[in-house]
Amino acid sequence: MGKKENRNVSKKISNGTIIHTRDEYFFGSKNYRKPGYKNKGNYRKVSVVDSNRNDDLAVVKLTTRGKSLPGEKSTYKPFVETLDDDGKPIRIGSKFISRGVRISAQAVSIIKKDSFKDSKTRKVNRRKVRDMKGRK
Repeated sequence: MGKKENRNVSKKISNGTIIHTRDEYFFGSKNYRKPGYKNKGNYRKVSVVDSNRNDDLAVVKLTTRGKSLPGEKSTYKPFVETLDDDGKPIRIGSKFISRGVRISAQAVSIIKKDSFKDSKTRKVNRRKVRDMKGRK
């Protein structure tokens, strides 16, 4: 009956969960297909950085080039994505597949700080997460 029960976060998917998908499944990708990956499965890994109680997810793409994370092989770029290619919220399903692997809470904290405080991306990222959580 404490504050933990009434938080606007998913009870099924925790922050740091790695999800497999494709670049073309993100909003605004306009059917972009990564060269050499046309017939390969879900090659893009993304990490959950936030969620709401409806299991809508805010994710950051994990890359091979970008800002590194301590103790992790992956790197990232500080751009938060909240919508799929149909303009609907990102949820676990046929386009976004969870395999139960996670990155550390420390790595998630670093990604969130960088995404929400970086002068170039913070305004857009904060707006996307506020909209996802249903805040004005």
